[in-house]
Amino acid sequence: MLAHKLREAISAGQADTTLSGHVEVDGAYFGGTVRQENRKEDRKDRRLAQNQTGKRQVVVVMRERGGRTLPFVFRAETDAVPTIRERVATSTTIYADEASSWDALHARFETKRINHSIAFSDDGACTNQAESYFARLRRAGWGSTTTSVVSTLRPTRVRWLGARTPAAGQMGRCTSLRLVQHLGIRCRGYGQATGSGKRDNKADFG
Repeated sequence: MLAHKLREAISAGQADTTLSGHVEVDGAYFGGTVRQENRKEDRKDRRLAQNQTGKRQVVVVMRERGGRTLPFVFRAETDAVPTIRERVATSTTIYADEASSWDALHARFETKRINHSIAFSDDGACTNQAESYFARLRRAGWGSTTTSVVSTLRPTRVRWLGARTPAAGQMGRCTSLRLVQHLGIRCRGYGQATGSGKRDNKADFG
């Protein structure tokens, strides 16, 4: 609930925000995933409209280089064009990919396009900052991987969790069992006796 209130507060503060300068525009589709059938002969082409759920939506982001970011949700990228015209100053240089959805932006803005099938960046034309936003958005949905969670924790955070703090530099491979259980990480062989009679305190992270 607190996270939602923070998001609402941030959104309210951006209600009248207008971007200018150099702005990257891009869209990424989320949701509406169709699960494939077990057997190959029963599987369908999920690219076809008749085989989709209709719940898939696109997040379109307008991101100033070195500045602010405005994301919006639409049914299709073409639906975002009126909002871009409203939220981006006329004198702005817009950077977009080769998708035909952004062709209408040429009529109002100086628009530089990048064809991702040829290059990710060409003479300053790129959407890397917008892609960076989507990478973080997807990661927020997936959650952190086991390895990154364990290896990036700091001793102060470990103490806050009530776990035994390992020696410096040993965070990744000597995490205490209590911390592993707190994070919900599946481990095998932690603290179990080995064939030599010694206890194996290395967690095998699955």
